[in-house]
Amino acid sequence: MQEPTYYPLSSIQEGLALLFRFYPDLHILNLALRMDFDCEIDEELLLKAIRETEKRITFLKIRLHMKDEQTMVQYAYEGEPDPTEIVDFSQSTEEEISKALFDWTYNAFPNSILEVPLYNFRLLHLPEGKRSLYFCIEHFIVDGYSVLFVFDFLDRVYAALENGEELPEPTPYPWKMVEDDL
Repeated sequence: MQEPTYYPLSSIQEGLALLFRFYPDLHILNLALRMDFDCEIDEELLLKAIRETEKRITFLKIRLHMKDEQTMVQYAYEGEPDPTEIVDFSQSTEEEISKALFDWTYNAFPNSILEVPLYNFRLLHLPEGKRSLYFCIEHFIVDGYSVLFVFDFLDRVYAALENGEELPEPTPYPWKMVEDDL
């Protein structure tokens, strides 16, 4: 595998990196969302839609790298995304599920945010045959609007796969924006 192309952080990311040094607990930067399905879903199709979404939303490919002791840079990981974990909560109470989601969010990136995917999906099997989708992402690369964009994009991919239509176009890489910012 060839060496990735590294890009500097944007000025906002540089500011966040400086602020993060003073945070007592970096876990508060993990943004999470849970989406409960009110109707039946095709689980296999949903897993395929998640994979396509991961491949097509380029900011989900961003990983962080320490160039030296003082310089953090970013790059796009072009390998395959990790498979979506399926978690069986069918015998769990809502309190047990809520605790697990809190723990996942708090410990989403327990060792480091360097050289790892900065997000994760989990498909949850709930009591009474219901399904839910959990998503957590590091605030260093997104804001709340971006989290909502991921779910809107995922919905469009799922609908396209379900209806045999063309998939949404991949999003552009953020590098032009980073260069313009600098």
